Amino acid sequence: METMGSLGVQRRHGAAEAREGSAKKIKMAKAAVGYESPPVERAPAKKKTKKVMKAVSQDQVDFVLAAKPTIRTRLPQDMQARRITEERRRQSAAVDEIVRCNNEILRRLQADYRHQIDTKGCVHVEVDVTDDES
Repeated sequence: METMGSLGVQRRHGAAEAREGSAKKIKMAKAAVGYESPPVERAPAKKKTKKVMKAVSQDQVDFVLAAKPTIRTRLPQDMQARRITEERRRQSAAVDEIVRCNNEILRRLQADYRHQIDTKGCVHVEVDVTDDES
């Protein structure tokens, strides 16, 4: 065997080379520093989840029921017409939609909490838990 270069590459001569025809094998004796492959990280096993009903604390219920909808403030109409560009108009419409959706979610949550309090006397929500948490 002969070593080629500083990387520690070795060439094998002899019977093995004769059996394989004209193809020559190159065997790496040791990898050069900095050329090691990173360790293989295995993906963690997927944990099974299940849905469980949990009671909501009274503090959380009070917080949700006391929440007020977000009010979108705007410039007065006369100032708005002079200063608004098309890009700002699109951005404003997007913000309006987000505020509207958030207010709708809050309204539905409050209605659900009120309904549960009226019917059951307490509030329960459905929560996903893994096997470790149950």
